[in-house]
Amino acid sequence: MWRLRFGAPLGAWAVVPARDEHERRRSWAQVVADAVRSRWTEDEVERSSRTLDDVLEALQRSRPEGALADVVTWPTRSPLPLRVTFVVATDVAATDWEARGYEASPYLHGPFGEGVQHTRRTPSELDLGVESVDAVIVFDRGDLALVVRVHTCPPAMYVASAPDIAALIAACELTDESGMPFTTGVHEHRALEGADAWPAEAVGDHG
Repeated sequence: MWRLRFGAPLGAWAVVPARDEHERRRSWAQVVADAVRSRWTEDEVERSSRTLDDVLEALQRSRPEGALADVVTWPTRSPLPLRVTFVVATDVAATDWEARGYEASPYLHGPFGEGVQHTRRTPSELDLGVESVDAVIVFDRGDLALVVRVHTCPPAMYVASAPDIAALIAACELTDESGMPFTTGVHEHRALEGADAWPAEAVGDHG
């Protein structure tokens, strides 16, 4: 059993509640919606409130099964969030990331040892007319790996949020049931050219 905690305040990141967090699920969407809307103008509230409510409902429904943490933030004044999910996996080494359209580069800034960042840019003609970027950062120790997924978002949001994503990963503390911290050790990586404050109810017990 792995436990993921954040050793620093999450600030603008909200933790999507797991399916068994029944008490927090009842209030989470309203708490987060109020916080997001507080930064909007009256026109933005009138125009986008219903969409934001739908997004929050969809976030709770789509929280990946088995995720250690599923966190979101709203870096722009719109209902569209930036979403980052943390999972532990045992079959990552078999994934052909290049075949899926990703480019790989070393990720050297995490607290777990070296990792690999796989980044994919999807042209607008292949993604409902909207250009997008997603990324998967893998910290693999051989028998299992911590996988950090940055969900599909606009390229401008991804680039502007890169320091926040790095800070989020840097704040992670992953330990097993005995309290032993997860680490990858030292690895060599394949590098490809061209890679590139919420209320308590919103955060849960990950802080």
